[in-house]
Amino acid sequence: MEYRGTMKELPVDLRPRERMLQVGCQALSNGELLAILLRTGSHQESALELASRILKQGNGLEFLARASLEELTQIHGVGL
Repeated sequence: MEYRGTMKELPVDLRPRERMLQVGCQALSNGELLAILLRTGSHQESALELASRILKQGNGLEFLARASLEELTQIHGVGL
């Protein structure tokens, strides 16, 4: 099993929430902004990794704009 680091292990200046507070939301990527909304990942992946996977698998922000609650909660790592 491959080790995955947690958000707390990232340097403070690389954590999305802290970066948003320092430089503003306009400086963050869609993945970083989504990771902030997700708040947590899972044992298998960080919130950043989960956000990246969601954006890749669902055709980016278009998928998020059109997805139903059922579709969103079917994504492994996303709950209510």
